[in-house]
Amino acid sequence: MSDRVDIHSGPSQVADAARDRVVHAAERAIAARGVFHWALAGGSTPKAAYASLAALPPGVIDWARVRVWFGDERCVPPDHAESNFRMAADSLLSRVPIPPSNIHHIQAELGPAAAPGYESLLAATFTRAAPSFDLVLLGLGTDGHTASLFSAADFPPDPARLAISVVAPPGYSIRPRISLTHHVLARARGVVFLVTGLEKRDILARVLQPSSDQDRALPASIIASTCHTFWIVDRDAIGN
Repeated sequence: MSDRVDIHSGPSQVADAARDRVVHAAERAIAARGVFHWALAGGSTPKAAYASLAALPPGVIDWARVRVWFGDERCVPPDHAESNFRMAADSLLSRVPIPPSNIHHIQAELGPAAAPGYESLLAATFTRAAPSFDLVLLGLGTDGHTASLFSAADFPPDPARLAISVVAPPGYSIRPRISLTHHVLARARGVVFLVTGLEKRDILARVLQPSSDQDRALPASIIASTCHTFWIVDRDAIGN
């Protein structure tokens, strides 16, 4: 269900294209429903997009009507150097006039107990229907993970599950994580993958054009097959 692959010359152009996508999605959501529910990603590519958003002139986005969520979080305190929340706060959220009450970070410092807490917050916010984000930003790991979904074990069959506790494979500096489930991602009105760099070329090709059961079982491939996805990539990642 990949809707489009948008190719740019390099990471800074990808960041600006992501910025424009967020602006467009916010305008449409606020006009239609009065609020823009946006789930953020971690990583260096989203960070550049957040900085580009923070540099916009005042009034381009009505930040008072933006509700910020997080697709995943490492189980560290919010001021930790590897916290997705800290990265987003430093690069964007502290630099725009968004009400603090509109920022819904995952209390991942609580460990696995943060997952049911985030589920409860989502359920309480989206009281009339299952959570449906207007826009979700995602990255792509070189192992095919996205958000903090690393394997089939991280895809619970129960559609009522909204957030889960996961453990990243060995080799990751912070292994305990909290992630939104694929059920939540599949209901999003738009899912945008941001992918840059030569190191992502092989895995991006496998996700965009899976040729084996192993490729189709990659977490990012599963998400791409069940969501309305939009890919913003650079030439190093796409290979042309």
